Amino acid sequence: MKKAIVFSLIVMLIGLLGGYLIGLYTFSYYTDDMRALILEQVKTKEMFYLVTTLQSGVYALVASFFGYLMAKRLNLMRTISFEREKLIKVSIQVFLLGIIFFLDAPVFGHFIPEVAQEYQKGISLSYFAASLIYGGIIEEVLLRLFFMTLIAFIISLFQKKKVVSNRVLLVANLVAAFVFALGHIPTTISLFGHLNFLIIFRCFLLNGLFGFVFGTYYIKYGIQYAMLGHMGVHLVSKILLMIFYTI
Repeated sequence: MKKAIVFSLIVMLIGLLGGYLIGLYTFSYYTDDMRALILEQVKTKEMFYLVTTLQSGVYALVASFFGYLMAKRLNLMRTISFEREKLIKVSIQVFLLGIIFFLDAPVFGHFIPEVAQEYQKGISLSYFAASLIYGGIIEEVLLRLFFMTLIAFIISLFQKKKVVSNRVLLVANLVAAFVFALGHIPTTISLFGHLNFLIIFRCFLLNGLFGFVFGTYYIKYGIQYAMLGHMGVHLVSKILLMIFYTI
């Protein structure tokens, strides 16, 4: 219990920082009409930043605490450390995945004008930092450590085996990856204003497939490697965008 509390408090602090960065990024990303609507509700942008900060911190605290306990029960919570051999293996894979993620710009940007328009805006410092801290750490806590573990935990309650099977973990990983991708649909609609097969395919490819890979890292090596993978993909792809990609 003590370790779960310490872990969740550390994640909460990271969540507070990530929430603040998300607030900075989203407020600058919104249209003037959306900003005006937000300011009608919270009065100032500083209050908006405070709301996103506290919201992320609370989510991170609750999800990390209960996720830790469930993961410990299922033998998924490993010591937070990195082994040289695993680190090298995952780093090479993540570098290649980052290149694939980067290809969203020239490939889907060619077929979907709205994608090209988004990349024309460039990458702000708040967006870059938010993608690493909130995306890489807090999303993994919410989606993998908590939600994916919760699915596996619930299924395990109906099994006689004390050790959760690989099949159960696979199902939990697939469901979590699907939900992660599905959760990006509202943002996708607001970005494009409509949906078609290619837009939906892009959404599930970039979020569902990569989410499944991060879930696999969690199962095989521990949540720290899922975080490393998520952060690494963002890091590599964003750097490549800033160096090579021009519209």
